[in-house]
Amino acid sequence: MSTDFTIDFESMGLFQDSVLLSLGVTIFDSDEGTNDEIFDDAVERGLHVKFGVKPQLKSGRKMEADTVEWWKTQTSASAKKILTPSPLHDKSLKEGVEQLHTYLKANGFNKDSNMWGRGYVEPMWYFSICKEFGIDPLINYWQFRDARTYIMLEMHPEKFVRTVKPKNFVHHDALHDSAFLILQMIDPMGQK
Repeated sequence: MSTDFTIDFESMGLFQDSVLLSLGVTIFDSDEGTNDEIFDDAVERGLHVKFGVKPQLKSGRKMEADTVEWWKTQTSASAKKILTPSPLHDKSLKEGVEQLHTYLKANGFNKDSNMWGRGYVEPMWYFSICKEFGIDPLINYWQFRDARTYIMLEMHPEKFVRTVKPKNFVHHDALHDSAFLILQMIDPMGQK
């Protein structure tokens, strides 16, 4: 049996060399319980990594002006936290991917697992970090799955609505976004 995972990055752009702010990943192995219970369990079992920005800028990664402006309009506590440097907690991209690999191995990631994300950016950023630091990818390109396409095919475009966010959801928190993606795939109409 395979264990699937969801992944989300927060970033300062949508390109391969964009500055990455954080990474969230969690296990996707159950649809038992209410949406709030599934979400809270996914967050509790997940991994969140906040990245340092200055080292990325020094290495040549870039911040897109329109994305920087968008972040300036975000008022959530999570957005403020992710944008505030924290030398004691910020990790390098290399450390972040190493933590990701440790987490995946400890939680049953294998050749039959899928890694669900929201489109092309998560695999692009993951492989760019692996290449930049000479890390052998644990996740193969064929294990990445696009959740947006899955949700649209399941729901049909004219029925597409936004899943009701759980009561403990925090906007712009990569782990919360990753956990919320599970709900969007198992209960897109928010009926649980």
